[in-house]
Amino acid sequence: MNAPPLTAIIRRKLLALVLAPSLVFTLVLGSVIAYRQYAGLTEHNAMLAQSLARYVEAYMTDARHALRHAALEGPAASERILTTALANLYAAFPHFERLLWIDANGDIVAAYPSGMVGMDFPFLPAPAQDGQEVSLPAYAPGAGGLSLYVTHTALRGWRIVAEMDLQTLREHLDEFAPPGATTQLLLADGHGNLIVHPDETLVRQQANVGGWPLFADLGSRERLTATFRQDGVTYAGAVVVLPEMGWRLVLYTPLHEILVPVWRTVAALILFLLAFFSIIAASFRYELHRRVVAPLADFAATLQQAARGDYRNAAVSGADSFAELGVMEHEFTAMAATIAGRERDLRHSRAHLKSIIDSLNSAVLAVDAQARISLMNEGAARMCGLDDPEQARGRDVYELFPILRGARRNLSAALAMGRASTLERQPCVGPANGANGAGVKRSAFLDLSFAPLTGDEASPGAVVRIADVTTRAQLEEIMIQTEKMMSVGGLAAGMAHEINNPLGGILQSAQNIRRRTGPELPANHRTATALGTDMDTIQAYLERRGVLRMLDGISDSGQRAAAIVANMLNFSRRSTSNHAPTDLHALIERTLALAASDYDLKKRYDFRKVNVERTFDPGLPPVPCTPTEIEQVLLNLFKNAAQAMSAMDPPPDTPTLTVTTRKGPGYAEIRVRDNGPGIGPENRKRIFEPFFTTKAPGEGTGLGLSVSYFIVTSNHKGTIILDSEPGHGAEFIIRLPLDDAAAQTPGPGSDPDRGQGRNEGGQGI
Repeated sequence: MNAPPLTAIIRRKLLALVLAPSLVFTLVLGSVIAYRQYAGLTEHNAMLAQSLARYVEAYMTDARHALRHAALEGPAASERILTTALANLYAAFPHFERLLWIDANGDIVAAYPSGMVGMDFPFLPAPAQDGQEVSLPAYAPGAGGLSLYVTHTALRGWRIVAEMDLQTLREHLDEFAPPGATTQLLLADGHGNLIVHPDETLVRQQANVGGWPLFADLGSRERLTATFRQDGVTYAGAVVVLPEMGWRLVLYTPLHEILVPVWRTVAALILFLLAFFSIIAASFRYELHRRVVAPLADFAATLQQAARGDYRNAAVSGADSFAELGVMEHEFTAMAATIAGRERDLRHSRAHLKSIIDSLNSAVLAVDAQARISLMNEGAARMCGLDDPEQARGRDVYELFPILRGARRNLSAALAMGRASTLERQPCVGPANGANGAGVKRSAFLDLSFAPLTGDEASPGAVVRIADVTTRAQLEEIMIQTEKMMSVGGLAAGMAHEINNPLGGILQSAQNIRRRTGPELPANHRTATALGTDMDTIQAYLERRGVLRMLDGISDSGQRAAAIVANMLNFSRRSTSNHAPTDLHALIERTLALAASDYDLKKRYDFRKVNVERTFDPGLPPVPCTPTEIEQVLLNLFKNAAQAMSAMDPPPDTPTLTVTTRKGPGYAEIRVRDNGPGIGPENRKRIFEPFFTTKAPGEGTGLGLSVSYFIVTSNHKGTIILDSEPGHGAEFIIRLPLDDAAAQTPGPGSDPDRGQGRNEGGQGI
């Protein structure tokens, strides 16, 4: 039921019948007042503009008539006579600041006040048809401000020029529209060039206002009253055209200067009405709430509380409640007590059942006949990447658990025929869920069990159990692999011993051939003489035919093969885990030689193609360690680096492995750096975890770096950390204590959370 509360209904009625009409009346009244103010202002501006236009026209007409009269007398012969005439005209007409006579060449021949005779006059405008012309405002150095120049043509092409100071005209106009007042005044010529404006800077810059909308609307009319918008402000303006001059006088007032006071008054009235209405409404609401609303609200709150399962306060309170509410209270209290007891038992049963299901170390979920999830435990929610199991309710089970798509037949059999079944060690490549990519890791193995739900034939369903047996499968595989490696190690040791026997024969025979063909033994000379030759001839023959070089090659190759066999034997021997002072540089060289003999066709990398750079600290002392264990760590890092660089697309121009040693304060440091693809932050966090790998199935177990971490931190009390950024290679830093006693104390790297790096396979985990 969506009916509004009683107080809301009454409040809406008061708003509709009282407050709304009052506000409408106030707004209409304010609009009428604003319109009257606007009409009065426009009428006042129009009348004032006409009066000022007549004044300006009379002001300029007097000056032009005076010049016309003076020009009729014609130019005199001497400067003195012309100057005297100008002085008389200057005294008779105070409009003029300066008077000039200019000959046909544009030179000043007479001036009053004097001082410009003989100068060229630059402000001379072209004459109009009636012989008179008015220049644009210009800065006159003599006047110290803006001036207008009015000219009249006399005989022989001479002109009489009057300089009129605009300041005088502006002061007269400012008496009617003073600067800073609400209404502003401007005077422009027929082309829109400013003559008088409140901002004298615009007049100096010869700003043009001919593009104002007011002038566009004026057209050919002589006067116009209208509103226009300029520079983001709306004005009420009046423009009048001076007929003889063609000038335009404008009075304009910003509309907000008119409307703001009116709307302030309207706003004050509205606030008063709101305050008055609030007081009346509050009084009415108080009585209504005390007599009617409060008892009903108490009963409604009790019902809502019971609907939420809280029956602790089932009584209806309130001194002013109705008698009818007392009957409802009695019946409701009894009903609430019964429901509370039943819900308490139900909650206990559900909590007990949920704790049992959530305690299982597997994903357990129930589905209905349409394969929609109706229930799941916390393990199932974690597997499909959900925060709350309730988020999966009603969703398709195959959407959240794609691993079950291959077992549709088993689930359908459990739903339709009530037949239970189990699928063991089902591979799951990629996340087990399809919702957000979280859940079971790559290369996982899952056991799937399906069982029908019993007891509700009307709503058939099934229970699905998903158990992650990846660790168990990996441990079984590792045990098998360990047995294989132990057998391979024994075979390798036996093969090495068997290879040593013919290898020793080859080296010994090569040595004997070299001795019996050399000049050192006297028996060689005797045998050569008996055969009719000498050892020098034999040596020359062997040298020219390259036999000696071949013998050297046989010896060198045999010695390298012997070194490889020796390294294999040392690596395959069981470690005694006894620390002994070890030359790290010799150990690194042995490990590099061992890595160079490793080539994996499946992984497509060849360590011999890697450029190895060595930066060894000559002052590094022997380091107490177990050589075979450190050799195992370094061999894993070298192979990881080679695999990562070979897997790059495109590969680096020169795959480079840099091995650096140095002596630190109390420790020896080994740095192994490559120029491979580097490792991202999401993999660096888990790089030393057992079984963590990003290799394809079958290419890695995820134990290489975890075992290396254990050897360095637990067996040698050292540290191993990673410094890597994607695209900039990776660098492993190993630090081993130089003091054998210190090696018995856990180092800072013994915490697995401190180690961040790449796993087996190195840069390409």
